[in-house]
Amino acid sequence: MLFERPKIAVVAGLSRLGARIAGMLYDAGYHVTAIDLDAEAFRKLPEHFSGFQIEGDATDIETLQRLGVQSASVLVAVTEDDNRNSLIAQIGRRIFNVSNIFLRLDDPEKEKLIRGLNVNVISPTRLSIEKFDALLASGAKEPVNV
Repeated sequence: MLFERPKIAVVAGLSRLGARIAGMLYDAGYHVTAIDLDAEAFRKLPEHFSGFQIEGDATDIETLQRLGVQSASVLVAVTEDDNRNSLIAQIGRRIFNVSNIFLRLDDPEKEKLIRGLNVNVISPTRLSIEKFDALLASGAKEPVNV
């Protein structure tokens, strides 16, 4: 299409996971805004990343509005704090109605905080347990990189 709308994504939290996700979205053609409280975190982004880099608080509604989250089709909350991620997801869904929201929760018990919001949960704990279970069930005797 000649006048196709740009795909917009906001990634909150630039741990190694957040930086990799921001890079993946950028490589997939998204206009990416990466936000983190710590300016040092931006060094983790891929060298070729040329999206926006904002030092700020993704739990602040005015900050998110200035970033243009209301136009985003993807919001990713992957800070290192489950409560912050839950709050960012709730703001994204309830205030800005972002269609695709992903959040990291290290504690699977905290999923009840976002129940009913129709968001995608990334749980490193759950993924690790599932992989361990699969390796154990397969009888893996040799070291396997995951």
